[in-house]
Amino acid sequence: MSYPIKFPKPFMDALLARFQGQEAPVGGKFDDPSPGSLGEFIQKNLKIKMNPAVYLAALLIDEGFAESSRRGYIRFRPKVKP
Repeated sequence: MSYPIKFPKPFMDALLARFQGQEAPVGGKFDDPSPGSLGEFIQKNLKIKMNPAVYLAALLIDEGFAESSRRGYIRFRPKVKP
């Protein structure tokens, strides 16, 4: 079986606005991500039961939107003003 997960632009814009400049827990537990975490945000806003937070966190870091701050947390970069 295949379960494609997509992160539409409106979702990503909302995620980056929500966590901008903050340190946030990744919330990688599939069945119970921690409150206020990236995982909780994903499950609530994409209305899915699976939790790809650890994968999305790695992508956000790789693309420069966030950085690893401490175990289980990432720090989102502040929005750069033009």
